[in-house]
Order: sequence, then C-alpha cells, then structure tokens
Amino acid sequence: MKEYHILNGDSLKEQLQDLAVEKIVLRECLVEGNSQGDSLEEIFANRTLFFEKEYEVSPAEYQQKSIGEISKITAIENGATVYLWFENDLFCQVNFWFSIHVLFHLRKDISLFLVSPIKDTWMGFGALNYDELLQSFENKKELTKVDQESIAELWSAFQKSDWNILRTNAKKLSSKIDQIGKVIEAHIERFPIDKKYGRPEESIQKIMTSLDNPSFSNVFRTFSQTEGIYGFGDLQVKRIMKEMEN
Repeated sequence: MKEYHILNGDSLKEQLQDLAVEKIVLRECLVEGNSQGDSLEEIFANRTLFFEKEYEVSPAEYQQKSIGEISKITAIENGATVYLWFENDLFCQVNFWFSIHVLFHLRKDISLFLVSPIKDTWMGFGALNYDELLQSFENKKELTKVDQESIAELWSAFQKSDWNILRTNAKKLSSKIDQIGKVIEAHIERFPIDKKYGRPEESIQKIMTSLDNPSFSNVFRTFSQTEGIYGFGDLQVKRIMKEMEN
C-alpha cells in the first residue's frame, strides 16, 4: 500500500529529512485572506489574488509552490494510507481541515491518520527533536469516516463563518484533536459583534502599551507567547498591525 505524509510546512520537512517517506508540503495560510470557493479552482483563483496583493507572490510561484503540492493530494490513489502532520494551533488546524476536506471528497478508500506533537504546547513540532517527532508519529490517531466528515465540515463552516457547526463539530472531535474547542473559540473571537477589534488586535494593542520598546520583534515575540493558540507567523502579525493603522 502506498503511504504519504502531508506536512504542515517546509520546516517540518527539513526536520524529517532523514525519514525516507513520500512527503507533501501544504504551503498555505488559509487562516487569513479570501478562502472562498465551492471548487478547488475557485479557491485557487482567490488565493492567487490574495498572495499576489498581500505578499507579492507571483501567480507562477503560487502555482508551483502551493497548487502543485495540493494537486499531489488530489492524485493520491485508492487504497493509500495518509499521515497528516499538523499542530493544534488555528493556523495549522485550518490547513488541516482543508486537507481533510480535499481527501474526503475524493471519495476513495484512503486510510487517514493525524500526527500531532506529543508535547501540549503551541510551539508545535518545531520544539521537538527527531526522536520526539518519531514518538509523535507512534502516537498517531486514526481518523474514521465519521471523523473525516466532521473535519471536512469544519472547513466548510470556516468558509461560511458558521459558528454553530464549528462548535458542534469541535465537541465531536475533542478526543481526536487536542484543544480543538479552545481553538474554535479563539477563531470566533477574531470577529467581535460589538467591538472595533477582535482578540488578536486587542492583544497587540495591550502588548504595545505594556512594552518599553514596542518594536515589531518585541511585539511579535510577546504575541507568540501569549497568543500561541493562533499560530500566526511574523507575516500575519505584520499584516494585522498594518490593518490596525488604517
């Protein structure tokens, strides 16, 4: 049986370079920007525009680095086993939901397993050594068809901002995905009804006020420590801060 390992980024690929397996890297940040679309083609079109506008990534580069890898997922054959290496923070979870959505709608007989970091920390795989990564793999959790359908629904609910389905399915999946309930609430708190800013913006405001030297590096470091649940990188935090200035 053919085996595939879907990884949450190039850093993990580098960490697992000695592991002789077929690796697919999901190079995306679906947690931000336009992720709408009923088909992959529509999603890709919107993501291409987003990356070109916000990060100056050319359509050709997005095609090569992102669409090319996702196309490998759609080509996974019947009877294969797929191991999905994703962390618990929101950034990684949204990419994970999307991956499961793609795999589930292939309607093939594919066995899926979730590999999560063995340490319950928002620092994820990056905080683990090679032996701990292998231990994480040993602790993998099989995702049943019912699990897969619930996770695929998380992606659709994320696209539609359907808080009810997000919360309902988080409860269903609490035994398979660590911290999923807290992560869903952190996502919902990004979109307040009666306030100007969501949780990430409010946190950044408080951090900037509290620091003697509110340089970006200091703000980002503190944000990562206090709001690691989001899993945002420096590019995401810079973009939030830029939008706050407008």
